[in-house]
Amino acid sequence: MEAQLQAVWEEKLQRISGKGEEREQRLALFSKVWDAVLPRIQPKDAIKEINLDEDPDAIAFASLQDPAISRTAASTAFDAVRRKRELLRRDLDAAMERWREDGSVPEFATIFVTLLKWRATWARPFVKFPHFEEPEVFVNTFNSVLFDVLPADFPDALSAVFAYTLGNRDHKHDGLFHALAQLNMIRNFETLICRVGYQAVEKRIAETCKKKWNEPCLKGLKEWVHVEVAPWSSHVFSFGISDFPHHWNIYSDDTEKDSQRISSFGDYRGFIAKYEFHVYKSLFDMRVSELFEIITIVKVDSPVLLDLMESMSKISGRSYLIRSLRQQIYKRLLHPGADTDEIIDFYIGMIRCLRIIDPQGVILFRVADPIRAYLRNRPDTIHHIVTELINEEGELAQEARAPIVAEIEHEDYSDPNWLPEPPDAGPKFRMLRPGDLISTLVSIYDSHDLFVKELQTLFASILLQSRDGTFDSEKQQIEILKLRFGESPLQGLDVMLADMQSTTRVNKQANEEEELLIKPAIVSRWFWPEPPELDQFKMPGQFAALQEEYNKRFQCIKPDKRLHWVHQMGTLKLAIELKDRTVEVNATPLEAAVIESFSEKSSWSQEGLSTHLGVKEKTLIGALISWNEEGVIEYQEHKTVWVLVEEGDASRMTDASSFKGEEVDAAALPESIRSDDQRLWQSVKSMLSNFNDGLAMDSIWKMLQYSPDRRSLEQLKALFQRLQNENLIENVDGKWKLV
Repeated sequence: MEAQLQAVWEEKLQRISGKGEEREQRLALFSKVWDAVLPRIQPKDAIKEINLDEDPDAIAFASLQDPAISRTAASTAFDAVRRKRELLRRDLDAAMERWREDGSVPEFATIFVTLLKWRATWARPFVKFPHFEEPEVFVNTFNSVLFDVLPADFPDALSAVFAYTLGNRDHKHDGLFHALAQLNMIRNFETLICRVGYQAVEKRIAETCKKKWNEPCLKGLKEWVHVEVAPWSSHVFSFGISDFPHHWNIYSDDTEKDSQRISSFGDYRGFIAKYEFHVYKSLFDMRVSELFEIITIVKVDSPVLLDLMESMSKISGRSYLIRSLRQQIYKRLLHPGADTDEIIDFYIGMIRCLRIIDPQGVILFRVADPIRAYLRNRPDTIHHIVTELINEEGELAQEARAPIVAEIEHEDYSDPNWLPEPPDAGPKFRMLRPGDLISTLVSIYDSHDLFVKELQTLFASILLQSRDGTFDSEKQQIEILKLRFGESPLQGLDVMLADMQSTTRVNKQANEEEELLIKPAIVSRWFWPEPPELDQFKMPGQFAALQEEYNKRFQCIKPDKRLHWVHQMGTLKLAIELKDRTVEVNATPLEAAVIESFSEKSSWSQEGLSTHLGVKEKTLIGALISWNEEGVIEYQEHKTVWVLVEEGDASRMTDASSFKGEEVDAAALPESIRSDDQRLWQSVKSMLSNFNDGLAMDSIWKMLQYSPDRRSLEQLKALFQRLQNENLIENVDGKWKLV
């Protein structure tokens, strides 16, 4: 084995140095040349300008004629370059420090020219180096050393450099791109360059599209990508697709060759596809995060919905939209603090918006389920829906007047526009596919019976308050509702309407000889809703006489009928004549009975008045407070009786709550409670004081419908909001309580 190794060694040595005297001569020449060249091929510690014709280092290096020796010398020089990396690190660290302090991109960009100068200085011995036909070996060595000393936050600075050049359509920054390409930073930072484009897209969307829902954004963004971002990326990457740099000297510039190379990279369709997809994705993410507000605020024809629909289809984002919207609904809507009408309004808006975004209805089907379940468990849901149905200016009432679109019971596969159900629709999608808006709301419940019952209750209130005798508007509403709920379920409304029309005729006949002061509504017992369960009482004094007189006249008109007076319902317009003033009010029958009792006797104890009228004491509280607020009666605490005030204003002398032993200054009512709401506040206060568990807004509103203090639901909510701000009442789990 040793003999074989010795033979191989001799063969290699002869190949390099020759034989005998020839070997000695060549070794002596190599030693002489090596001693002369070795100091000159070491990397210099300072940048020098290059003159290739007069450079002594390059001339000395050219004296190496043997290829093997030349490669050995080059390898030695490359190792020396690696050991000089601290010089590059020094300049890089200084440039990075200045950038961290002031963020000046133009000043930082000069570092790339400095790095090229270092490379040119260290490469000059190889310019006339014989038998060295692959100069990219040195360039790769230099670049590997350079990338090894880059600081950790260098990509951030480089991103700032590329972002600085974005939007410049001329060739102002071509020199910078040329330097970056020479340092191989375009090829090695391709992802970073694309990220700069993506960040520019995101910034553009945030500046031009955020919270702007009444104008289309998608078209303008795509045009901007075509004009700005895609051409910029194409131009930058055109510097990174050429072969190895065609010249060593960075101070020379083959402009013609560069321009040909750049113009040859004209196909930027790939960049357009990338950035357009990012436009769709970023705009979609923004709109999904705003979707709750969009549903609440925008109209159905808003272009933001069309942008969202197109973006969703391009990135297949339906699942994400469903998941995000459900989370927002649970967090911001389905909680005890949200009013039922707010939830219903949002549900209606969501139905309209999601049908634009997803005409097939899959998103609505998968998102609406928690809202429907929550509304199904709220006791006042039906009342709010029905109220909107019979409110002529309401959205549902207008929807009810629109033509009904017939549901397709079977798929028409011959329809050229037919589409299969999406794979994420779910097994019950076909059965619960939403129809028109009203049908969707009514389908929250399995039966229409609850809606019909609520319709009867609300129409009873409307008909009793209508005194014009024509009822044309009510009749039209009933006919419209029949189209939605059918003839048979709403027969009771026809009977109620007929009762009111009959009442008009009967009252006209009863007042032919002598007009009476009362005009009762005569209703059929079995077709009208049950009146509120309050204490039964008898009307005293002149009211009893008026009722008796009306009974006689009614018997003459309809001898086969008997009247049963429902004192829990109705309104009387009274004029209370006192010594120094006349007070005109609209009062409930109970309030009228209370004040009539004071015409019989000027003072009453609560217990005595309760026995006289046949009602419980707590039932009297609201009526007594009302008359106290009108200044007609006052409570004398030392006698524990209520006294008629013939002169003066009782509301200025005593507070209605003092009969409970509370020390309340009547003049200290909150400023937020207007004078016309003070009586209503006392009524509400009385109600809440009798219900320790609190009352829902809907229950309070229903009770007030039978009193002269009735307000619309919106007015009552506004008052309650002011009372809550004054810390007088609080809402606990959907019920209002006194603080």
